[in-house]
Amino acid sequence: MKAPTSSRFAIPQAFAGVRGLQFGALIALMLFIPILQAGMTGVAFAIWLLVGGFLAGLSILIWVINDASDNGAVNQDVNRKYERISSSSWVWFWLLVTLVCLIHVSFKVPISQFWLGSFRGIEVLEPGLNPNSASLMSYAKLQTLGLWAFFTVFWSIAYVSSRLKRDQVKWLLAIVLIMGAFEALLGLVVMKGSGGVLGLWQKIYYVSDATGTFINRNHFANFLALCLPLGLCALLGDKPLLMSSWPKLYRSFILLVFVVLIYLAAVASHSRMGLAVTVVAGLSWIVVSRFRIKRRLKPLDWLGFLGSALAVVVLMLWYGVSETTGRALTLADGDERWVIWQNAFDLPHKVWISGIGPGNFSEVYALVKPSDTRHSFYYAHNEYLEFVLEFGVPVSFVLVAALMIWFKSNFRGSIFKDKLGVRAAATCTLFVMFLHSFVDFSLQIPANATYAAVALGLLVNQDLSRGLRRKMSRNHGTA
Repeated sequence: MKAPTSSRFAIPQAFAGVRGLQFGALIALMLFIPILQAGMTGVAFAIWLLVGGFLAGLSILIWVINDASDNGAVNQDVNRKYERISSSSWVWFWLLVTLVCLIHVSFKVPISQFWLGSFRGIEVLEPGLNPNSASLMSYAKLQTLGLWAFFTVFWSIAYVSSRLKRDQVKWLLAIVLIMGAFEALLGLVVMKGSGGVLGLWQKIYYVSDATGTFINRNHFANFLALCLPLGLCALLGDKPLLMSSWPKLYRSFILLVFVVLIYLAAVASHSRMGLAVTVVAGLSWIVVSRFRIKRRLKPLDWLGFLGSALAVVVLMLWYGVSETTGRALTLADGDERWVIWQNAFDLPHKVWISGIGPGNFSEVYALVKPSDTRHSFYYAHNEYLEFVLEFGVPVSFVLVAALMIWFKSNFRGSIFKDKLGVRAAATCTLFVMFLHSFVDFSLQIPANATYAAVALGLLVNQDLSRGLRRKMSRNHGTA
């Protein structure tokens, strides 16, 4: 007979076994990658790739072990059957992306004569005449391999998050709450001046803006927006996973402080889209929660939200919202996103069919960048435009269709019927990233990619859907 579980053994159980080892590595990523300049330093990025590869390796090991143990079993548990089918869909989608990247590396020269001859009036040395063409092509292929490795880590984090149990999700939400508050508070403290950030490096970019441990204010504000819905759900959900034994008044006060810090830091970042998506993150969670529980929010909830909104407005005026609104009303302020998008469409039509190769935007954009442009752009500042340009329209269509099939295979139940509301909050987080990706490349920042991948995994996490688990158990019992 199994002994009853004691609360003092909650920590060992959450981190026990191979899955616990995976969970520990995931928690470490969520804690330390944002601090190390959002994972953008060479060392941080290497750690991110190594830990992501470690997660992928353990996932393969678990999959193989479960497959071997289930071989020949007559009465296989229905949950394990579904998990195997779900895992297969994760694998085949990753294999599809791997195949596309392999084709670009092996058989297609990213900057090729196939479409280079279509340029008119631009002096460009063709690869065959360029003495540095060999190194250029090698670099382009390395860029493609780098993007493949990035996707592999992202996909591994999402997969591990989709297999977490509820006690592990509690830890995960606690990390989101802590890191969101930490980055917001640090951003407000180290907002101006060129002082050191945590004593590790000097703040030399966006000196007058709140950036926390991030380099870019836009990515910093997007990180705050990603943390907001999950933090709201953790403390004020229908059945909150954090501090559930505490009186609701105490939890509401802690949440009020968290929301004020998030919104104030978003304002102090002076990021136009960052502030917009942060507001959308909070409002979307309120709307989704209202439809999910199918009842009006209680007066205490409205009082908390109205009080936090009033506090945010007052603090915005105190810190000076005029700079943020001024940037919102100024289209051309140096980032020149519109110019990037216009120039991308100056590329030959053949490029949009064949694709320029994953990760090769910066090399190809240099061919059409105006000579009077002040900056060199490594990203298109639009994830969707860059994706289609690098993969080509036909392959992009195939990948999007495959992603929809994958989602249909993995998502079960409804976010509006879940008692915990974590999957609803994850939906809001992904919606925020979806919006921000129209004008930025935040998804290619390791810290933000980690939290977006976690949200994706939670969205398809079946252990968070009580109704689905009961339905599966009933069907298994009648079989």
